[in-house]
Amino acid sequence: MAGKFQTVFCGLAGLVLLAMTTNAQAANRLSAAQIKAFFKGTFVGEYGKSKTPFVVHASVSGSLKGQAEGKYDNGRWRIRGNQLCIAWKHWNANKEKCSHVVKIGGWYAALKSSGKVKLRVRRK
Repeated sequence: MAGKFQTVFCGLAGLVLLAMTTNAQAANRLSAAQIKAFFKGTFVGEYGKSKTPFVVHASVSGSLKGQAEGKYDNGRWRIRGNQLCIAWKHWNANKEKCSHVVKIGGWYAALKSSGKVKLRVRRK
């Protein structure tokens, strides 16, 4: 179970949102200031090929609360460079993972290092 959630929550944001090129993703990447302004409050999201739903609450102080598939966890978030970094206590054993964030329509997506989408979220 931990490996599944590590993939899911490690950078916010595994699913294809839209067909787009890596160059288009790079052009839509949020800056550190944009991530900081966006990433607070409660979000709903989807991850994986099955579009599994989850809910996450991010506080201004950097704490996280999450729920997916009937499981709950707490974690922390911060910004490093122009990436959103997240660590969950149980879902990824406090191992921090960082991702670039892009805005696509009404969704915010976390990208893998390959440029592919990990997951997507929007305000609840």
